[in-house]
Amino acid sequence: MEKLLQPLTNVTFSGSHCLDIVVTSANHTDPEWLVELRNKEINIMKGWITQYYVDLQALEGSTKL
Repeated sequence: MEKLLQPLTNVTFSGSHCLDIVVTSANHTDPEWLVELRNKEINIMKGWITQYYVDLQALEGSTKL
């Protein structure tokens, strides 16, 4: 439960509120700030997934008798 109470990650940028998630805009014409933001979001999500598997492995290890 303690992990659930940790602060959420806030990512802010200027521009359209969905410009960072529109796949068709992911090209060489994207502004640098958008490319950096998209990479930051990807790294945050990768961290969540990695932590999920770490926690899952720890949970599975603790339930073995």
